[in-house]
Amino acid sequence: MAARARYHETLTRIAGVVGTGVGRVGIRPVVQVYVQRATRALRRAVPTQVGGVPTQIVTVGRVIALGCGG
Repeated sequence: MAARARYHETLTRIAGVVGTGVGRVGIRPVVQVYVQRATRALRRAVPTQVGGVPTQIVTVGRVIALGCGG
């Protein structure tokens, strides 16, 4: 989705945001904003929509990058 790609960098600069994705609420597409913890301050910092597409905050906890099996 173009909105996710366009706003990924902006959204991940918000403290507590660990990533973004694409999802659906019913039949409506949404930009998912993955957060460690959905605090009140974080909910205020994340825009309700980006590029005309609604956002959805998804609590995922701590994210740890795993190395390649290479």
